[in-house]
Amino acid sequence: MVRRWLSIIAFGAGAWVGHRYSLDLIGYYELGDDYWSDQGAIFLRTFLTLALGGLSALVVYFVISLFSRAQ
Repeated sequence: MVRRWLSIIAFGAGAWVGHRYSLDLIGYYELGDDYWSDQGAIFLRTFLTLALGGLSALVVYFVISLFSRAQ
């Protein structure tokens, strides 16, 4: 139960970091007249947000699992 809640919190924190700093990772992108370029930037930012959130949740889940097995 604790693993689940900590993983959810870690997902939220990782998603926030991914969303907050994704523009720094992909460079500041000014939305222009090109629809497909805009959609690509939005997709990339969404992907980075979900990927960092999921990665942080998995890391927290597995670290807690390792510590619970060791005890």
